[in-house]
Amino acid sequence: MGQALHWFDFPAFYAEAARVLRPGGVLAAWGYGLMQVSPAVDAAV
Repeated sequence: MGQALHWFDFPAFYAEAARVLRPGGVLAAWGYGLMQVSPAVDAAV
């Protein structure tokens, strides 16, 4: 998925992800630059 996520129809994509993920499943997306998430996550990165 990587940098292509921004091209998706978000409501349809996330609805499909919710449909196919197992209960408690996680959707992971990544990028090529550093992003700011929260102070705790940013410190870990």
